[in-house]
Amino acid sequence: MKITMLGYSGSGKTTLMHGMASTLAPGNADHDYALIPRRKNDDELASFNEEVDVLVDFMENAVEHAGYWPLGTNKTTVYPFAIEYLTNHKITNIEWVDFRGGLLSHIFKPAHRDEKELEALFFHLIESNAVVIVADAYHLTHFTRIDEIRHFSGAKTINLIMNRFDRIYPNRKLNILIVLTKADSVDTCWKEEDYKQLLDKGMEVFDPVVKLCRNNSNWNGGILPVSVIGEENVERKITPKTDSNSPMDIPFLAEDKIIGLPQPFNTEYVLYFCLGFSLLQMKNAAKESISDYQKTIEQVLQDAGTLNSIWSFLRGKPSAAEIARKSSEKKKRDEESLLKFESHIDTLLDCTRKRVRLFV
Repeated sequence: MKITMLGYSGSGKTTLMHGMASTLAPGNADHDYALIPRRKNDDELASFNEEVDVLVDFMENAVEHAGYWPLGTNKTTVYPFAIEYLTNHKITNIEWVDFRGGLLSHIFKPAHRDEKELEALFFHLIESNAVVIVADAYHLTHFTRIDEIRHFSGAKTINLIMNRFDRIYPNRKLNILIVLTKADSVDTCWKEEDYKQLLDKGMEVFDPVVKLCRNNSNWNGGILPVSVIGEENVERKITPKTDSNSPMDIPFLAEDKIIGLPQPFNTEYVLYFCLGFSLLQMKNAAKESISDYQKTIEQVLQDAGTLNSIWSFLRGKPSAAEIARKSSEKKKRDEESLLKFESHIDTLLDCTRKRVRLFV
C-alpha cells in the first residue's frame, strides 16, 4: 500500500507523519492499530535501534531543545512501515511518501522544475492508494481573498495537479484526504462546532478537488483538521515582512515556540481514512485486472519518458515493461494481503466518520 503526501514547504507534512507515527507507535494502549518501521526495500521489520531512530519522539525532543520545530526535509523521502492490529497481527506493508514541498513551487515553471522529479511525482500518484493533501490552516484563515489563500497555501498548484491526473487517468481508484495542519493556531471562531468554519473554508479553497471526488466514482474524499502539538501548547508570533522581494512571497513571518507537552489531535485518523477506504475499494471492485493495471503503468512510463534513473531502489536499468511488471506484481500482493483484513473496513470507517468530513 502506498500513500503520497503533497503540500508546500512548511505546511507540516513531515511533522504530520512523525506525529502520526508517534501516536500510533507500537505499545500505545490507546489505539488498536500501530505503525511499525520496516527496513527500506524489503519486508523485514526494523531492528530495535532502527525503530528508535524512526520513531524517536521528536515532539518531546523539540520541547527539550528550546521548544522549536525540528528542521524540515529538503528531499522526497519514503518511509517504510508495516501496519499491525492489536499487536503482532500484521495487516500490510505501507510506503509513506513525503514529497518535497519545493517541487510544487516550480512544477508549472519549466525553467525551474526538475523534470525527473515531476515524472516521479506522477508515477507515485499512479501507484498510490491514497493522497494526503497538506495545507497550513493558519494560511487559510489569515488571508481574505480566495486567490491569495490558494496561492499561499499551495491549493492552486495542487488543484491543477489533481485535475490533470483525473483527466489522464480517470479510472484509477484513489482516496484523497485534505489535512489542515496547525489547527491549534487559528482564532477561536474557526474552531467552533468541531472546526466547521475552518472546514468550510478548506472545502472552498480546494473546491476543484472536492468536485473531482464527488464526480469521479473511483475517488473518495474528505477533509480533516489536525494539530500535532495540540491546543495551547504553541505560542505563535506573526511579524509582517518589511523587505519582501516579491508579492508572490508570504508577507509575514510566523515564529512558533512549543510551550507544553505535545498532545496530537486527529493524527491517527489520517491513517484510518486511507486504510479504511482503500480496503473498501478493493472489496467493492469486482476484480481489477492486473493486466489492465500493467498496461496503465506502461503508458505512464511512455508518457513520462525514461524513468530508469529515478528509482534508486531498482538495480540496474530495467525496461519500462519490467518496471510495469514489478509494479503489477506488487499491487497484486498488496491486494491479496489487504483483502484478508476485510473485517477491518467497518471499524476503520466508523473511526473515520467521527472526525473526517467526507465529500458525499
